[in-house]
Amino acid sequence: MAQGAETYREEDLYRTQNIHRVVVTGVGAVTPLGNTIEESWRARIRGESGIHKISTSDWEFKADTEGSVVDIAGLVMNFDVRPILADSKEARRLHRTAQFSLQAGRDALVQAGFLDPEYRLEKGSERDTTPLRGIEPEDFGAIVGTGIGGGSIIAELEDIIRGLKKDVRVDANAMILLLPERVATVPSMFMDLEAEVSTIGSACATGALAIAAATRIIRDGEAIAMLAGAAEAAVHRVGLRGFDNMHALNNTSNDNPSEASRPFDTGAAGFVMGEGGATLVLESLDHALARGANILAEVVGYGNTADSNHETRPNQAGPSRAMRKALAMAEIDPSQVDFINAHGTSTKTNDPNESIVYRSIFGENVPILSSDKSAIGHLLGASGAVEAAFSVQTIQDNIVPPNLNLHELIAEALGFDIPTEARRKRVDIVMSNSFGFGGVNTSLIFRRFQRSYERVA
Repeated sequence: MAQGAETYREEDLYRTQNIHRVVVTGVGAVTPLGNTIEESWRARIRGESGIHKISTSDWEFKADTEGSVVDIAGLVMNFDVRPILADSKEARRLHRTAQFSLQAGRDALVQAGFLDPEYRLEKGSERDTTPLRGIEPEDFGAIVGTGIGGGSIIAELEDIIRGLKKDVRVDANAMILLLPERVATVPSMFMDLEAEVSTIGSACATGALAIAAATRIIRDGEAIAMLAGAAEAAVHRVGLRGFDNMHALNNTSNDNPSEASRPFDTGAAGFVMGEGGATLVLESLDHALARGANILAEVVGYGNTADSNHETRPNQAGPSRAMRKALAMAEIDPSQVDFINAHGTSTKTNDPNESIVYRSIFGENVPILSSDKSAIGHLLGASGAVEAAFSVQTIQDNIVPPNLNLHELIAEALGFDIPTEARRKRVDIVMSNSFGFGGVNTSLIFRRFQRSYERVA
């Protein structure tokens, strides 16, 4: 036992703060590596890349990216939400972002045991009874975020209004498709979630912040269970040209897409845009135990901070405070962290800055770390949610996924243990970090579930 540590009795855990422990009982994901969490994770640990050349892929939205200097992205291939819908025509009223959110949320609920896998989703106005099992709708909510939401619709509307698309009228559903809160309200309508339902938009920290916010709601007893995550579908000409004009994207690797995202490598030349989404089912421990749920991990800490510094240039104080707050809430010492799921954007601005922060917190004992963006690109608002999903899988399988395309470490990361192939390793505690434009930072800490823990005094 560490010096000053004490062992809690189960009934004493968190009781001094009168809060509920929060566990993960379901995970769903749609990523450039696969249309389910299982497909995505298998590809991730095999070291596969989901980054493709747009113009020569079988991605169905190629026309939306014509004329862009950048011709690579992390693309979700062969995705179709219609099989899970009772009325397949409903898909036309759902922007791709909301479709990702609905699919990931549905899969997470099925895994958690709250939804029959054979049930085909209907909106509340179309059904007589709740599809939820083992919980009342008013006890189940959703916080699902997005950075850009249905923003691609704006470009399409502009083309129509300017007459660039002949004999085409503005779709009556255009404004509904555009609304960002649809990533949360669509799962709510189709899966009967009646506790708090809201959307967060905090740049690249969105997904992680949504998980933190949903955790807080359950900890405070305002809901028993929550869907939490994010979705993004911003690979279109506005997104590509906009970020490219900011000099944020890698626009030099069109002929080598799988090698374009290179977190912590001296050859990093900008991030690669990606699309997709992920959702976790978060649940109070008492409820999960009472219904005999399979507990995948526990959310034991989070820290949310702001740099208050610059739109795109991060500082070190904000991320550092977010991580320290998460560690303090989790009541663990930095030395107890087994793996860091790094933000790792493959940019010359973030990666050195992030590395310096890790040294400031962990000293010479920085845990093994890896960036999922090396394989799927940067999913903007959804990145933190997908990385949280993969963090839970890391704990489940005791496998650290590889950091692809790492040939020469940047100076600030020299000495870090960043594997280029999947590594089997006992992982009990994962720190997952997300740092966004505007200086918003979120650090999450997931822990392998135990009835009681030792606390660092």
